[in-house]
Amino acid sequence: MVQGSIFRNRNSDDDFIDIMNLNTLERKFKKALNAEEQKHVKKHLPYCFRGALLDFGDEWETHKKNRARGIGQRMRQTEFLEKWIKRLPEYGDPTLFELRSDREVVENKLIDGLRTPVVVGHNLEFYSKDYDYRNTVFVPIDEYRKRKAKSQKS
Repeated sequence: MVQGSIFRNRNSDDDFIDIMNLNTLERKFKKALNAEEQKHVKKHLPYCFRGALLDFGDEWETHKKNRARGIGQRMRQTEFLEKWIKRLPEYGDPTLFELRSDREVVENKLIDGLRTPVVVGHNLEFYSKDYDYRNTVFVPIDEYRKRKAKSQKS
């Protein structure tokens, strides 16, 4: 077995590129996409993360090809990104989803020294109509009861 070391001179640090800190277009988009998804998660609503990511990638590739061919509108990366960030709330539209199942989430709680199963919430499984995938959202029991009462009133 050969043992060796890597010898670097003092100037080799100048050529070093930290790939974790690159601010690429995709990384900036994912950061904005995660922020938008978290808004929906906090409200216990479905969000089509996968659809937004796929559509962004497809449109960016098409834009790059058209730009190379000199076809269509020329846009800078920042303009393209801003346009897409404005479109992100569309992927949380309730009409994009169909409720497939509603399951209780039960946990064993210690009540008066006895382990008792208690319903702590519901898992609502939504199906994305456009992108053919499931999205499960946990709704705490208090929020679920409010929604149920609100839907029965209307």
